[in-house]
Amino acid sequence: MILEVLLRHFKTYHKINAIPVTENSRFITYIGDNGVGKSSIFEALDSLFNKKAWNINLQALSGGGLSNRNEPFVSCIFAIEKTKIDKKFDAFAKVIDEIIRKEFAKYRHAYNDCYLLQVGKMYHTSKQPEFYFGTKHTEIKTEINNILNKNGDTTDGRTEAKINRNINNFCEHILSLYSYVYIPVEIDINDFSYLVNNEMQKLTGKNIRYEIEKIIENKKIKDINKKLKALVENISDKLDHFSYAFKSSGKKTISMDSLVSKIIEEYFALRVLKKGGIEVSKLSSGEKRKALVELSK
Repeated sequence: MILEVLLRHFKTYHKINAIPVTENSRFITYIGDNGVGKSSIFEALDSLFNKKAWNINLQALSGGGLSNRNEPFVSCIFAIEKTKIDKKFDAFAKVIDEIIRKEFAKYRHAYNDCYLLQVGKMYHTSKQPEFYFGTKHTEIKTEINNILNKNGDTTDGRTEAKINRNINNFCEHILSLYSYVYIPVEIDINDFSYLVNNEMQKLTGKNIRYEIEKIIENKKIKDINKKLKALVENISDKLDHFSYAFKSSGKKTISMDSLVSKIIEEYFALRVLKKGGIEVSKLSSGEKRKALVELSK
């Protein structure tokens, strides 16, 4: 479970903020006036778990303070049952648990059958967000380095890269234990119910893109590109003063990703979601919201 969310410079939250989430409750409600930061919490989690765009706090942006250890970040304090952690990450989990219990005294003697872990991501203006342990990042990274050294897993110039690779693998493992679906109140039900949508796939437990890729196979993609290339070259040879040339930039072959996207787009363009025989797009605003709740159950 997620015990707390810690944010810095995300949407309405300026500087570091700790937001409590739960202490074993299965139902959590945030109540407050518009603009106080309720949806910011859920959007931050969406950025962390689902790689959605980061909505950086305007005050932080205008101040130009997104560097020198002041970058925006989103991290969570997790309580995860020890048996759910991959054995190869046990050593990492143990040292992080010790650090977190010291840092957050209120959890020191709680959740004894769990590891308390802090995992998150830091935003950078010039590169992709990177995994980040939050306020205890330096201390945790040092402990992970010590573990790797004891195991003989780091060597000279490659030490930093080795540490970062292990941190990435550990953090990806922790986040993979969760499936987070964010349904904002203003979302269009047609967009949400489109089965290629990540949120819909998480709710159904199926990755449609992956299933189609297994059927097509990379070899078939290569054969398609090879035959199309031969066809275009043959046509170009027969044309006087004309030829098919590549665009100045961009792809030069059909990729698996683009082909699968087209297949899904064409297939679902033939269908429309209905409720009781009525297209959901024709429902009233209230009925659409009710339908969203029903779909997400």
